[in-house]
Amino acid sequence: LFCFPPDGYKFTASGSLFDAIDNEIPILSLKNDYFEGMFHDFGDFGYLEDDVDGLKRRILWLKEHKNDSKWNIRSVKQKVSPASAAQRFSKSKWFES
Repeated sequence: LFCFPPDGYKFTASGSLFDAIDNEIPILSLKNDYFEGMFHDFGDFGYLEDDVDGLKRRILWLKEHKNDSKWNIRSVKQKVSPASAAQRFSKSKWFES
């Protein structure tokens, strides 16, 4: 659960975010550029809400629908793995000689 103000994370949430993905635990967060970018690049792996009231509603919804998910977190885990990142980097313009 990431509930700091949207501009409060930027890149500081990356460690706990990658721990959640590695342990295949979906996240629940307020929307911000960092999380929206990660969802865009790698797929959904939890829920992003606009405000604290949205977080509250989502938590109540999850209590009733805990087995409903809209993502494949193992796919996300593979996409953010070091091997996958190295493969993407080797195909990028930054790797050209």
